[in-house]
Amino acid sequence: MYWKLFALRTYRRRVIITLLAFFGATVTLTQLVLWISGVAGGTALALSLIMLTPIGVVLALRASLPKADIHFRHDSATAPVRVLIGDIFTTVGAVIVITMNRHFDTGYPWVSSDSLITQLIERCYVDRPDELRSAILNELALEQEAERPVGEIVRISAGENTYLLLAVADRHEQSRSTVAVDAVWSSL
Repeated sequence: MYWKLFALRTYRRRVIITLLAFFGATVTLTQLVLWISGVAGGTALALSLIMLTPIGVVLALRASLPKADIHFRHDSATAPVRVLIGDIFTTVGAVIVITMNRHFDTGYPWVSSDSLITQLIERCYVDRPDELRSAILNELALEQEAERPVGEIVRISAGENTYLLLAVADRHEQSRSTVAVDAVWSSL
C-alpha cells in the first residue's frame, strides 16, 4: 500500500514535512533534556536520534496516510458532504454520485468494463442490465438516447442506496471519459 502512495507527489510531501517536524521537535526536546541534566550534547544527542529514527519513520508514514472518511460542508450549498475511500457499493442507505458521459451510456462501446457504471450494473442489475438503461431513459423522459447538458442528474434507486448519475463527460472512442472542464464550470 505504501508503494502506491509514494507514487503520489502529495503523499511524499506530507511524509517529508511530517518527518522534518518530528526530527525538529525531537532534536529540540533532546537538547533541552540534555541541557537540563547537564550531559554533554554531541554523542548523547546522536544516540538519541539514532534510537528515535525508526519511531519517527513509522509515525510519519502513519500520520501522513490519507483520511478514509472526510466530512465538510460545501460553500455554495447548505448540504453536508461526506467523502469515503473504499468500495462505494458496500454502503447502505447512502446517496452516491456516479459520473457518466452526457449520453448516460451504460454499455459497450462507450463504457469501460471497469467503470463505476459497469460496477453498478454488476452489483445491482446483474440479471437485468437493460433495466438500468430503461430507468435512465424513463427518468429523462426520453424514448431513445440523446446528449444531455453537463450537470444533468438522473436519480436511480437500487438496493438500499440512491444513485445520482451525473452527466459530465463527452463520449470517447476508447471508452475513456473526457470532461469538458469549461462546460462543467458554466453549468455550476
